[in-house]
Amino acid sequence: MTRVAAASASTLVTLLALGAGPAPCQETPPPDQVWIKGISYAGHCSAGSVTVSLAPDAGSFRLGMGGIRAFMGPGTSLMHSRKNCQINVALQKPEGFTVAIDAIDYAGEAELPAHVRAFHRVMHYFAGGPPIATPYTTILDPFFGPWEHHRETDPAELAYFTCLSSYASFDFTVVVRLQPPASGERPESFIELTSGPNVRLQWKRCAGS
Repeated sequence: MTRVAAASASTLVTLLALGAGPAPCQETPPPDQVWIKGISYAGHCSAGSVTVSLAPDAGSFRLGMGGIRAFMGPGTSLMHSRKNCQINVALQKPEGFTVAIDAIDYAGEAELPAHVRAFHRVMHYFAGGPPIATPYTTILDPFFGPWEHHRETDPAELAYFTCLSSYASFDFTVVVRLQPPASGERPESFIELTSGPNVRLQWKRCAGS
């Protein structure tokens, strides 16, 4: 007869403890340790026209913008055909974590008669660093209605903020502009930003944390 001895409760606890590996490292910070430290802006964005809100899970933030509208028409100055806004967002973060931007979404509207083209882009970079190369997106004529834009960064090309700072400082340059017909006419037309930019974040632990 084969006999199997019953393991004691203490033995089972010991075996379970040995079999359970170390707890996995959390790759995202606790949301309550991330908040918007400050926002500033300049350019063709009037006082009170730019807002920022952080998602509850700290995985993204949304910039709300008003008044970024390039337009032209008979008798208007070409200075109105190009508008831009420079924005800085300071994001408080806990020690041991770093962050990068991996996607940006925004949307708008445009009215472009024949021979008028529109261009838009949102560049981003860390304060004091070089801008991330971002080409203009072209809207071809004729076009009348809403438009959307989505851009993701290749995971291998993500630029993470330094781990030496307690906050990440992001700079954004938002541009919308019109290209008039070669004839020199300025038909009634416009392009504007109506939603976003919505900025998706990618968090990771700093080396050694």
